[in-house]
Amino acid sequence: MRLITGAIIGLGAAGIYYTKFYSPSHAGLPGILGWTNLKLKESNQITKDAKKYVFELNDPEVSSGITVGSFVVARVKTPEGTVLRPYTPISDVDQKGEIEFAIKTYEKGKLSKFLSTLQPGDEVSFKGPISSFLWKPNEFKQVYLIGGGAGITPLYQLLKAIVKNPNDSTKVDLIYSSSSDDIMLRDEIDDLVKSSDKAQVHYFVSEAKKDWKGLRGRIDKQFCRRICLLLRTM
Repeated sequence: MRLITGAIIGLGAAGIYYTKFYSPSHAGLPGILGWTNLKLKESNQITKDAKKYVFELNDPEVSSGITVGSFVVARVKTPEGTVLRPYTPISDVDQKGEIEFAIKTYEKGKLSKFLSTLQPGDEVSFKGPISSFLWKPNEFKQVYLIGGGAGITPLYQLLKAIVKNPNDSTKVDLIYSSSSDDIMLRDEIDDLVKSSDKAQVHYFVSEAKKDWKGLRGRIDKQFCRRICLLLRTM
């Protein structure tokens, strides 16, 4: 099974931590041991190569059971065989009746290309949720979330959880790299940042247009070294 990880750097009691995989208590999804078929309710193009997918849970009165730091595994049968991929939901953990994903369509992506052809009412099998780490509010004074491309979804999930939790005083900086200014989930991210003084976002665009007013370039090893040096001085 493929593992998608994001870098979570904590200030104060600084550290990077991981926990063993586990399946939290669930409602709308079957956990780690089973599969369930969910119907596509709707899909919408959010960038030139990414879509937002909304799937209906089998019981409209329950939530999916996802937690911050969790993902699900999707399974479809294609002419080339069965394909499985992990995806991080972007819906709220307490959202009832639905589960949402933002997924980039890759030219050679067997599952993402298949998903992009789905129509409302079509079904996909899911397993999970499965947690890759356990987020504890207020464990760190500040965190930096660093990612790029389709890797934004687990970072967005954590950013949203921090901003929307009035009892979590953690400061969070999202540092995100994109090849173009057609940035995945940008509207949602900007709305979160505007709504809270706990969060900031820094976009890096490597193939920016002339009128791009943000940062240019890529997040590389040199940039990450500078971040680590900054942490040591704080």
